[in-house]
Amino acid sequence: MLARQVATVRQAAERRLHATVAKAAWRADPMLPVYLADLLEVPSGERVSFARASSA
Repeated sequence: MLARQVATVRQAAERRLHATVAKAAWRADPMLPVYLADLLEVPSGERVSFARASSA
């Protein structure tokens, strides 16, 4: 019961955080969300995204 409540609250907080960050990115530059999503794309033949490869 408690675990389910914690999971529900956590999911709501994640949605609010995502919405806040997405709005801030769009306000900074309307193309920024597109650029950020492109960093997460895994190129054909690769195993990790550019963002993940750059962080290693």
